[in-house]
Amino acid sequence: MKMSSITLLELVIASTICISCSKDNQASSPRNGTEKKSSKDPPPGAVIDEKVPDEFPYKDLGYDKGIFTKDGKGFTGTAVQHHANGKLKSRYQFVDGMFDGIIEEWWENGQRSTYKQYKENMRHGITTYWDEKGVPTKQVLYEDDEEIEEKVGDQIPKDLGL
Repeated sequence: MKMSSITLLELVIASTICISCSKDNQASSPRNGTEKKSSKDPPPGAVIDEKVPDEFPYKDLGYDKGIFTKDGKGFTGTAVQHHANGKLKSRYQFVDGMFDGIIEEWWENGQRSTYKQYKENMRHGITTYWDEKGVPTKQVLYEDDEEIEEKVGDQIPKDLGL
């Protein structure tokens, strides 16, 4: 069987494409873990395709026997409220219907008013308060809902790290 020069040229081009695609795939796959990682790579064990949960309207949560609920179950996630002007008023983190994580609140002008840390429905960590101009007015350290230390005025660190 005799091949025309055009058919032979088409076969050579197709083979070249297949070989180059195969080499690209091999180059992009790790080899024995010796590939150098870039700073943009996620850490080992990170879930890449996981969708970040949406914030849920606080007003749509239920409340039953001390537990915040959604669809009859203890709510886990973030709930938010907004001022009449549309600016964020508050953000609450919940686990199994209890405050757990960060609670943040803002004045109507957009300045932060409070930052609180909760653990299993109890204040645990630092709570900071600001006036409407954004000046910190008070900082309280809590452990298991008990006040450990209070700072006011010049006692409050300049860099709060928030």
